[in-house]
Amino acid sequence: MPEDTDLDKARRYLQAIEKGDAAYVLSLFSPEAYIDQLPNKIYPQGSRARVFQIPEAFKTGRKIFAHQTYQILNDVTNGNTVVLEVVWTGKRAIPFGTLSAGAEMRANSAMSIEFRDGKIVALRNYDCFEPW
Repeated sequence: MPEDTDLDKARRYLQAIEKGDAAYVLSLFSPEAYIDQLPNKIYPQGSRARVFQIPEAFKTGRKIFAHQTYQILNDVTNGNTVVLEVVWTGKRAIPFGTLSAGAEMRANSAMSIEFRDGKIVALRNYDCFEPW
C-alpha cells in the first residue's frame, strides 16, 4: 500500500477538525511546529501558536463553534509544501459581535502547510472573513 502523501495528510487535517478529532490533529504535527494566523478581522495583529497550544485552542474552538466545514476549492503541492484554497464555514455555538448563536461565519482562506518527515512543521492561514 502506498504511503500517504502530504496532500492526503493536509486533507485529513481539515476533516479531523470538522469531526472534532483533536488527538488526530495533534498527531499530524511535529513537536517544533507552529501555526500562524496572518492579520485578519479576528486577529488584527496576527498570531502564532506553538504545537503544545493546539489542544487548548482546539478545546476553545469547539466551545465557540458548534460545527465547522472546509470546502477545498484548489490544491497545489510544491516539494514539501501543500497550499489549499478553501471556503471555511463555522456555525456559532455562542454569540460573537453582531452574530447570534447558530449564525454562520464564512471565510475564504488559503493555507500553506509545510511538512518535514511526514509531519506538519509550519502552517500559515490567510483568512479573509465575509462581513458580519
